[in-house]
Order: sequence, then structure tokens, then C-alpha cells
Amino acid sequence: MYKSVFLAVLSTAFAANIDIQVGASGLVYTPSKVTAKAGDTLTFHYATPFHSVTQSSFDAPCHHLDGGFNSGIVQVPAKSPTFVVTVKDSNPIWVYCSQVSHCQSGMAMVVNEPSGKTLEMYQSAAQNAAQETADPTVSGGVLGGAGGSSGSSSSSSVSSAVESSSMASVSSSSASVASSMSSTPAESTSASTPVSSMTSSSMTTDAGAAGTPSSSTTAESSTSTPPPTPTGAASHERGDLLALMGAAAFALLL
Repeated sequence: MYKSVFLAVLSTAFAANIDIQVGASGLVYTPSKVTAKAGDTLTFHYATPFHSVTQSSFDAPCHHLDGGFNSGIVQVPAKSPTFVVTVKDSNPIWVYCSQVSHCQSGMAMVVNEPSGKTLEMYQSAAQNAAQETADPTVSGGVLGGAGGSSGSSSSSSVSSAVESSSMASVSSSSASVASSMSSTPAESTSASTPVSSMTSSSMTTDAGAAGTPSSSTTAESSTSTPPPTPTGAASHERGDLLALMGAAAFALLL
């Protein structure tokens, strides 16, 4: 069991893709012979309108094989569509175009051509094959581009939605960061206001204390200041008084 799982994972890891042009050079697949292993993919690119990629058997050329893949008739829009088929094993795969007379005209190819059954033998037998009505049902592969599978469209829509959501989320986060940054200065200013007020108040108080003398200091200064020395007329009157007192004292002694 584990061996088969390992081999499946290994084959997927080393899977290759083979590109095939449909109608690029007339009623042909280019290349018309390829070799592929299980897990590889065949990507058919529609170069001109009204072609199909339809699987058949070697023994019944130009007839849709039951359970085989089919792209239906593809009308090429401005953007060229593709039809992708995943190879399941190494068995031969016969492919033809189901548009009227295309298979009978040699529009066929083979994957893993076996010995004894060549593409040329298939094309030779196809010339006499009855025309089969083309089956419009897409099966066994993925039709991409315009008119592609709904799975591809859904996947694209989901991817677009996720991208839009991611962009919206990034825009919202940016707005939140910008809002936080714009509010930070206001908070910082608000927080620093009390400190500034306290500092200013303290400086005012200190300045007031240093530059404005108190009432007690003024009183002390007044008391300790000596009286002014008399000058002019006051000084002359004092001299006369002293002279008079001296004369009176001298008279008493006599």
C-alpha cells in the first residue's frame, strides 16, 4: 500500500506537460505523435476554430470511445482556449477531430504509438469511416479559457475574492496604524502638561521667594538701620545748646 502511494507521489512530482497545437497548420495536430507517462498532462491549444479533441480506439477510428475524453467542438474566441488531459497510464491514446470530415481527412494523432499499429494505419482506415455526430459534452479533461470549466471559473473567482479581502485588510490595518500614530502626540502632550505646570509653578514660587522680601525681613532691616546724622541748621542749634550748658556749669562753680 505504502509503496503504491509513494510511487504515485513520485510520478506526480516528475510529471511533464506536453503542448499540442490544434489546427495551427491545417487539419493536423502538432505534433501528431508524442510519448507520455502516467501523470503527465497533454495541453491542447486551439489555434483555429471548429475543432475538437476526442478520444477513440484504433479499431474504430473517428468514433468517440466510451469513457474517453472529449472537448466538444471549440469555437476560438479572442483568447485562445486550451483543453488539458491527464495521462492515466502508458497505453496508446488515439485522438481525432469530430468536426464533419476532419477525421476522414487525416486530422488525428497518437500518444504512445505501439509497434504494428501506426498513426498512418489509423488515418488510412479513417478515410472510410462513417461520419459520427459530434458530442458537445466536455468530459475527461479541463477546457480552459473562454467557455472553460466552471471549476476553473470558480477557482479564479475565489482567488479574486481572497485578494480583494487581503487588500481591504491591509488598508484597514494601515488606517488603524495611522490613527494610533496621530493620537500619540496628543496623549504625550496631555501627559506632559501636569509636569510642565508643576515646573512652571515651582519656578514662579522660587522666583517669588528669592526676589520678593517678606514683611518680617523688612521690619528687621528698618530697626537695625542707624539714624541719619543731622546736618545744616539742626547741627548749628545743637552746638548752641551745648555752649549754653557749659556756661551754666561754669557759673555754678564760681
